[in-house]
Amino acid sequence: MKFEIIMNMPVRDGSPVHRIIAEHPANSLTAFMDQLAHDGFIVVDEYYPKEQRSPIYVNHGPISLNYSVVGKVKVWDGK
Repeated sequence: MKFEIIMNMPVRDGSPVHRIIAEHPANSLTAFMDQLAHDGFIVVDEYYPKEQRSPIYVNHGPISLNYSVVGKVKVWDGK
């Protein structure tokens, strides 16, 4: 599943929060959060827009997320 993750950490442009689109084999939001909370870190595939403002997202490979900076997660609806 793909998830939209809002993290409480700054980005290069100075915004205080960081938004990423990530894919993980969890089959629900609850399963994703259970694993993230239990493990502290979780490995996901990160997606970026193909071009600025593009609705097409491409896989940029695996990253790890730290539970302590995750502020909000929802199933990504493509918007």
